[in-house]
Amino acid sequence: QGLIKVSKEGMASSFVHLLLWIPMIFLVTILVVSMAFGSSQKPLAEQEAAFYNLEHAVDEDVFSFRRLKGTDPVRDGIESNSKQIAASDIDMFLHNFQLLQDKMEEWEHTNPISPQARVMRGPNWKWGDVDGGLGSTGTVLSQRLLGTWWLVKWDNGHHNAYRYGNGVYDLVVLSQTEVEGITVLGSPARLKWTPNSSETFAEHLAIKDEPVVLLDTVATKWPAMSLWSPKNLTSLFGNLQLERVKVATRRASGNTPFLYYHNAPMTSSMSEVSAYRSKAYDITTMSLETLVANVTAPPKPGERIAVYAGKLDEFGLEALAHVIPLDPFMVIQPGFDPENEHRFRQTHVWIGGTNTSTPAHFDLFHNFFVQIYGRKRVLLFPPGHWQQLYLYPLLHPAGRSVQVDLDAPILSQQSKFPNLKENRPLALQVILEPGQASLEPSISLSVWTPHVTIETAAKAVENIPLPVFAHWSTREKVTALRIFFESIVESLRLGMNTGEFVHWTLLDNRFKHIGRLQTTEGATNGPYCDDPDETQRMLQEVYNAAGQSHLRTQLKAVVDIFRDVRRLGGEDRLVVELANYFELAASTIVSVENVKQFLHDLIYC
Repeated sequence: QGLIKVSKEGMASSFVHLLLWIPMIFLVTILVVSMAFGSSQKPLAEQEAAFYNLEHAVDEDVFSFRRLKGTDPVRDGIESNSKQIAASDIDMFLHNFQLLQDKMEEWEHTNPISPQARVMRGPNWKWGDVDGGLGSTGTVLSQRLLGTWWLVKWDNGHHNAYRYGNGVYDLVVLSQTEVEGITVLGSPARLKWTPNSSETFAEHLAIKDEPVVLLDTVATKWPAMSLWSPKNLTSLFGNLQLERVKVATRRASGNTPFLYYHNAPMTSSMSEVSAYRSKAYDITTMSLETLVANVTAPPKPGERIAVYAGKLDEFGLEALAHVIPLDPFMVIQPGFDPENEHRFRQTHVWIGGTNTSTPAHFDLFHNFFVQIYGRKRVLLFPPGHWQQLYLYPLLHPAGRSVQVDLDAPILSQQSKFPNLKENRPLALQVILEPGQASLEPSISLSVWTPHVTIETAAKAVENIPLPVFAHWSTREKVTALRIFFESIVESLRLGMNTGEFVHWTLLDNRFKHIGRLQTTEGATNGPYCDDPDETQRMLQEVYNAAGQSHLRTQLKAVVDIFRDVRRLGGEDRLVVELANYFELAASTIVSVENVKQFLHDLIYC
């Protein structure tokens, strides 16, 4: 599960910020990046062994995502399970740095150390967890008199001197992106595309919970790689009318993001929501010829720029023939029927101009992303970074996107989003390009297939009714839902109570600047406050023998689902999906507009 930001920059690159890791995403061109959300039931150690047995070449700046930390929850004395690092993760961390050890001199040359450089522990680290633990970062203050010793202040406040140079590296200097305030750890690992008849390569990749760049895939042989230039597309499909083309006004500088309802209110009224869309961009129908003319024009601030994201089906069978075979990029799940494979796969075409970007978000599918023409720069964030980047509430029209604007100066947003100040976002970066010159538009294609962890989490909402009855009053339903939430949190052993979990993941993060309260924050007289007498009556009278059986049945079913989510996707994925579930469950009892108040009262009274 992760966040993605894609952008198309001045060198003809489209820019994607991905809040990485909810599904597996594969970015494909002559390169393919895959983000795999562990969909295997094998023990982690076996998954690692299977992954590293693949033929691959490791870049000198490859890092493991799973060691990256989010911010600590705002809770006194509570240690979040999502911050614990398993022994197998430590082994992987050390394995990556062992691979890095032999290349450190080259790394030192390309990433020289200097005051203000961002660093993390390196392959010769022997100083325990004074830095804050695996994945923690710090800032170089100055060079010590001994030459290769440098004074570092870690983000946890500790400072000391460490070695860097002459073959000994306590530190690794982190590269910086052009996005102010984000630290890039390196690039995803690169693997050769090595399918065989005994195993589907895409499924093998899905075992791995890491982004990967795939080399020499079947996509290199697609006719589209030579046919889908802007000029040829116009010649082949120029009269094709494309629906839902987005058009926005270019920003004065930097990238122009195509924000998705980001300024819309928390409301169940679609007419109110739709009124806010036009503030970000217009949606229109446009011929492919007109679209290509727009995205190939030199970028000028204040002018209108278009992007298109639509299904390949709209281009017809001739276009489909240009990207065959697609099946190798499908992750096959149980229940797959080859006769109805189109139901298991969605294939999209993406066309955009230079200096445009897709806001950071996470998708719901495994995703092979193929860059066919032009360049894209992709930032990949680990799932725990929902804390720094502040997801929108799932119920918001911009749900699954982040509130932090990665196309604006990040440091200036720290007062609004304090977690940004506590822990700077960490990311991996990859440039996807089939080799065209700069200042060209971007043309790409993605193949989506269902993701087992997401499908599993969805069952909690789709298949398991809440333990409430239609004839109950709103007060009774609210009380029952409070009891149900508390039982879920306790059963999952999250290391915190329900109020702490809701405050950490929802009220102080997703809903911090979204939605309205009917009371002042912290008030103990809200409309959904707990009534001890009502709770006791519910437990004694409403939940009689039959009612308790009903509650326990529903509770066991939901807890079992989220235990599967934890097993398949890890602790961070569990946290995100459980927060999603709490939002959706609350919205069945109270209106969307009142969900924030319900969550507030769940914490304070």
